[in-house]
Amino acid sequence: MDDQFREAFSNHSLDSQLPASFLNQNRQPTIIAENVFMCVLAITAVALRFYARKASRAGFWWDDWVTLMALPYSLAINIFSAELITVGQGVHLVTILHANPSPYFKQLYFEFVIYAPSLVFFKIAMLLFYVRLFPHHRWLKVSSWVLGVAIGIWLVIVECLIIFACNPIRRTWDRSVPGTCMDRGPIFIAQSIPTVIFDLIILALAVPLVWGVQLPRTSRIALIGIFMMGGLVTVISIVRLTYALKPVSSDFTWNYVDLSLWSDTEAPIGLLSVCLPTYGGLFRKFLERLHITRPVPCEITPASEARGQASQVRQSSRVSTPPMSDVESAAWFKELGDAGDHAGSGRKNTKSGFIVVTKDIKVLNGQESGRGSCCECSGETPTTPKSARRFF
Repeated sequence: MDDQFREAFSNHSLDSQLPASFLNQNRQPTIIAENVFMCVLAITAVALRFYARKASRAGFWWDDWVTLMALPYSLAINIFSAELITVGQGVHLVTILHANPSPYFKQLYFEFVIYAPSLVFFKIAMLLFYVRLFPHHRWLKVSSWVLGVAIGIWLVIVECLIIFACNPIRRTWDRSVPGTCMDRGPIFIAQSIPTVIFDLIILALAVPLVWGVQLPRTSRIALIGIFMMGGLVTVISIVRLTYALKPVSSDFTWNYVDLSLWSDTEAPIGLLSVCLPTYGGLFRKFLERLHITRPVPCEITPASEARGQASQVRQSSRVSTPPMSDVESAAWFKELGDAGDHAGSGRKNTKSGFIVVTKDIKVLNGQESGRGSCCECSGETPTTPKSARRFF
């Protein structure tokens, strides 16, 4: 969108010596395929998230709604990117010299405007997910809110710089309009580098907590998955930054494709990384149907009972806490007595101000013969740290 781009239209002459194989090169099918796939991925990820949350009857919280808000921006990025092919994206500049450059730069302008918001919402959703997962860690809450505010301030600054880079705004895509424009290079870097920094901080925030908690296999696999996906978003941001720092090419309708393709993947992959932890219940049911896994012989608090107990606990507490899913709620009822026999034991949770009673569960021929909030298997009592809330 700099003057260098526009000068290419006037300085780039159609060389009759260029081979036909060069002139006929076309990356537009790749652009369409990638953006269609990313749209499907984003929609599927969010739809499965809400289906899983509803199926678990855990209720919805702010991280769910912010994730939903991120979806339109993610789709808009892919739609705008795909529409760029109608104004020359994906072919060599020499093949479209007859075209008016204004529609191309107008389309590119709107894509740049919505790019930053498409990244912000899933980052905020990730921070809210941390708050829901570790509600008792004050330092994590404070850090998440501080980082969220910093991301919001960055978004406002970047959006103002992009929107008002030219005065009047119309001059951004129509240089026949009198006015002035800022250099886009520093703005583009200011838009790209902080996203990498934010991604690294978000990943680093939960590392001490994740390695310090005891979780069942399914929960640990889900945590590993979300961190791998979150790390993938960071890798994509870094690769995109390397393309953004490259010198501007006169054949930008062709060379800009690489940067565009990497940009188009950030928001959908980010949405997937945020939604992945909520799929635990779906994965478990799917694997059980395939007979890959078997139901655990002693289950922590039946879902219906756990939800009822969790509801009573939340009503008795003045502190507002996020809704819990089937397995999340079990962590609220894992306060064991000091005696060796845990059956029917209980003690007061001094932090929350309520009494928790526990009882053993025995399984006979695959059926439960008792109900309670903990069980005894082979003489061992499962323990779950109070801070480790299961998040499916």
